Amino acid sequence: MLSLAGRAGPDLDEPESDQKYAPAIVASAPNTGETAPVKSVGVSKMRTLQRPRSAARAALVLLSLVFCLSFGVSLALAAERDAGNGPTGDDLTRFDIAEWHDKLYESTNALNSPGGGSSGLRGWAMMALAMFEASNTIDRTYAPYAVSAASVPAGIDLKIASRRVAVAKAAQVVLDGLFAPPPSQPKNALAHLRRFAHASEFAIHTAAFDPASPAYVNGVALGNFIGQEILKNRADDGHPPADTKVVNGTDWNQYQYGLPYFPDPPQSSGYTSVRPFGVAAFGLAGGDVTFVVPPLGPDSPEFKTQWEELFSYGTSNSARSARTAETDATARFYDGNFGSQIGNTIDILASADIRQTGTDLLRIIALTAMSAHDAHANHWFWKYHYRFGRPITQYRQVPADQPNGLGALHDEAWQPVLTTSPNPEYPSGHAARTGALTASFRKAFGDDLTFRTISFSDPAAPPRTYTSFTALQDEVMISRTYGGVHWRHSGPAGRDMAQRVTDYIWSHYLQKTASADAKANEKTNEKADAK
Repeated sequence: MLSLAGRAGPDLDEPESDQKYAPAIVASAPNTGETAPVKSVGVSKMRTLQRPRSAARAALVLLSLVFCLSFGVSLALAAERDAGNGPTGDDLTRFDIAEWHDKLYESTNALNSPGGGSSGLRGWAMMALAMFEASNTIDRTYAPYAVSAASVPAGIDLKIASRRVAVAKAAQVVLDGLFAPPPSQPKNALAHLRRFAHASEFAIHTAAFDPASPAYVNGVALGNFIGQEILKNRADDGHPPADTKVVNGTDWNQYQYGLPYFPDPPQSSGYTSVRPFGVAAFGLAGGDVTFVVPPLGPDSPEFKTQWEELFSYGTSNSARSARTAETDATARFYDGNFGSQIGNTIDILASADIRQTGTDLLRIIALTAMSAHDAHANHWFWKYHYRFGRPITQYRQVPADQPNGLGALHDEAWQPVLTTSPNPEYPSGHAARTGALTASFRKAFGDDLTFRTISFSDPAAPPRTYTSFTALQDEVMISRTYGGVHWRHSGPAGRDMAQRVTDYIWSHYLQKTASADAKANEKTNEKADAK
């Protein structure tokens, strides 16, 4: 990361919105060629000092060289503007993008919302879309999500706006916006510190730019505009969800709360309203794509197999236990899965051999974040639709004479390895969130990348290395059975739904434009002709 020492840049206490001054600065931005000031000063000096002819000739030669150099710079800038390339070294690498994800992860934790359809994953999708839109508005390679190039204020020159500055500013504006709760919500005590962290990251990412340069000024104006538009787009999306009373189950295998061993009130109760999403989706509207098949019936042979399997991974009875140090370690490694898709993305960007950069990589991340949010937000609806009981309640409440032999494992003292979340069991949220992440990255990078990731519930645990995204997905799913909190069938249910959600979003959003395809074909033909 670049050092802030000695940097001449924007004040870190800059206002949350730059919109009020950006157009005026753009209109009065200085000519970077500086030909007029140099010429007038040089001629004035020559006329005033009445130098000898030889000195005058030398001055004229020097003046001509300066003029030619300035003129050449102006021509180069004009060519760069026509090409729409922006300043040299203006692209974003995977490490740049990972650093903004690091700030996102810290900020969502400061909001006490490290994950979930209405918190961390929502913030991720908003930031990722803002970064993508800021970059894509400059090169127009893909269809926009919410901000078209035509909607950009006329005072912002897209041809000279720095992509790097615009993307960083858009991320900063959105992250700041997450700390602007509705009037009914209390302000976050850490908001000031988080805004400082966002401003510091912006300063680091733009340290190479002269704050008075047209590239910087237009980049700030563009990024601020894009960030504000994304915030407006999500201003009335149902976040945070309203409380809705959850009807408590009465059958032994139904979701029940208020029990001595399951006392906590329901989580995400707002998702019980009859619609697929408690918080508006980024790319879905319900339908077959979001459907989750019902859980296995307690009288099915498949469920009896899972019933016996999970009992042995949760029980403290050593005679019946299948637990090992590795199964327990796997369970704990993935326990803190809320928001870990953001963390997984940081680790994958940092450790995998990813070649994509700039707008292409930002598009991948935006589609991934949209898919993860929508799969997760949708899974809450189905949890409260099926209201299937958690293992800790089912083992303790199953009647001894329950058909299918389930009653033989009635155990009023049964405890899982992990603390059970106070919400219905089916489908698995871990599987839904991670399923969308891995499905997206398989589409983008294939399934044979090697990467490593840390545990976000037990950071002291040794990192784990994978040679495929499918391996990560499978281990996350089985970890919930090893932890005694999910039947095995809950993993595939969440994963399969997430795959459909991901397929839909990737095929309907941020598609390559016809003009971009035409340019690509033109370059291919040029290369073929050259050969």
